[in-house]
Amino acid sequence: MPALAGATPRHRRIALVAALLAAGLALGVLADRTLGTRATDPPTYRRLTFDRGTVGRARFAPDGQTIVYDAAWDGKASEVFTTRVDSRESRSLGSRGTVFALSSSSELAIGLGTQQGPGLSTLSRVPLAGGAPREVLENVGWADWSPDGADLAVVHYVEGVARLEFPIGKVLYESRGNITHARVSPGGDRVAFIAHDDRASSSAPGPS
Repeated sequence: MPALAGATPRHRRIALVAALLAAGLALGVLADRTLGTRATDPPTYRRLTFDRGTVGRARFAPDGQTIVYDAAWDGKASEVFTTRVDSRESRSLGSRGTVFALSSSSELAIGLGTQQGPGLSTLSRVPLAGGAPREVLENVGWADWSPDGADLAVVHYVEGVARLEFPIGKVLYESRGNITHARVSPGGDRVAFIAHDDRASSSAPGPS
């Protein structure tokens, strides 16, 4: 390197360190670009049910291996089932209805029967391990648990008005149209939802 021919040993050391730093930076940038653009493996899917009919809503249990879902098989009414990701067998929970949500303590929120109109049911609570459902609230279209499993956010229909409540009884939003897909945030301080009316809204603050 001609530029170092007349340099002192100290200057040579400084120049060498600078060159090494520049080379390391270049290698880091190259590695970042290479790893950042690497193609990820596509998701894989495994069939878990084999009956003829319609699957409604499904939720993972806290263990990440158990799945709870509702399905109407062979022309029968919708029923709640459980299965596992490593199994092809499903077990009925003995409840006819719709799965709303599964809490962090493995308690199900399900909809039983039809009340005010299509898609509405009686919100009920039942342990994932089994047992008789405990009715909570009529005319519910959607429901979701708070992160700690202590409270429920619900879409409750009262005299033709859709009300987003969290917890039950505290109204966060109202609509003459429909409210669907209500979900409580991981922090428990927000509720996301879809409002099918003239007002655009995607979330509402949770309980203070």
